[in-house]
Amino acid sequence: MDTQRNCRYEEKLHVVPLDTAQSGGTAVVTTTVKYTRTLMNVGTLAMYKVSVTSQVESVKILVDLDSLAFSQPNEKKTYMVTFSGGSIPSGMTSFARLEWLDGNHAVESKNTLG
Repeated sequence: MDTQRNCRYEEKLHVVPLDTAQSGGTAVVTTTVKYTRTLMNVGTLAMYKVSVTSQVESVKILVDLDSLAFSQPNEKKTYMVTFSGGSIPSGMTSFARLEWLDGNHAVESKNTLG
């Protein structure tokens, strides 16, 4: 993948506040957090497909669009990301990565889960 940026995010990092399990607790709480994100094309016109990875299997990450098509320079596209999951261990911080790929470029959004 080319490291040159073809698109950019308006925000750099999202912290996703999921409930943390209390020491010795047995209750499981499901938390859902939704974010609206904006990606702006700053290079050549392209179609991007989404890819999502997470270090925490219990956290599900859904993106409302599976692709973004840019037809003009400086065009902005908005999409919704939903994080949903149960409690994570107290003091644990994990990361998730959302990437938009066009075959030549990768645009990454880092997210902290904790």
